[in-house]
Amino acid sequence: MPRWFVEDIEKGGFRELEEIVESIYSVRNIGDSTGVISILTKNAVVRSKPATLMALTKILNYELYSR
Repeated sequence: MPRWFVEDIEKGGFRELEEIVESIYSVRNIGDSTGVISILTKNAVVRSKPATLMALTKILNYELYSR
């Protein structure tokens, strides 16, 4: 997290990270969709992407898991 995000929460400017993201990016309920990490990585990482890739582990490394 950007340090100033944490500092703003500690100072009481915001109660949680989602509020900061909403105020900066005008994105509502980011926690219910792609998540804050999608904003911070410019959509390079979204919740569904890591989960999908992890589900493919056995297929991508068949030799390792077929023993």
